Amino acid sequence: MKLWGKLWFAVALQKGGSSVRPVFGQCDYSRQVWLQVGQATDNQFPSLNSASTLIDWWLSIRRAMINAKARGLDSTIMLVCWRLWKERNGRAFATDIARTPQQLLPLIADEASLWVQSGARNLEAFGWKPPDR
Repeated sequence: MKLWGKLWFAVALQKGGSSVRPVFGQCDYSRQVWLQVGQATDNQFPSLNSASTLIDWWLSIRRAMINAKARGLDSTIMLVCWRLWKERNGRAFATDIARTPQQLLPLIADEASLWVQSGARNLEAFGWKPPDR
């Protein structure tokens, strides 16, 4: 299991060439994370396979949203991609414990809550809840 945790990125790259698309949405791990983020924010993220690039996928989702929610989507995509990349690096270059998508979601939600507390109102419009006070 420990070896698999470090290799999920390599397997994803084999499926999709040298692109970062597998890390951010094409591998099973990333798809599970996006599904959970969608459930947590009451939004849906179509499969990245339906778009030719990460940017095309992002823009196709964004077109259907009003401004505040679209800006919240932008922040959410950047946040989730950042956490996926950090998870990938932790597995590939450090001795970090491989987290399941279920374990990664609270880290993403905590970060989103910090952003909301710092004034990122658009994240709240997208569906991230501020922390209980």
